[in-house]
Amino acid sequence: MVALQRLITPLSYIDRDVDFGDQVIYIVHGLDAYDIVVAASIREIVMVPPQG
Repeated sequence: MVALQRLITPLSYIDRDVDFGDQVIYIVHGLDAYDIVVAASIREIVMVPPQG
């Protein structure tokens, strides 16, 4: 899933499409005015803890 946020929006994101026990990978891309990627974050792997 891709989330699109402009500079006028808060710099946070809540992923509501994950479940307990999932492992997800996030990468943030910075786009210019023409939607061309001009920067990227490192890949972040996150493990959502099992419900317990």
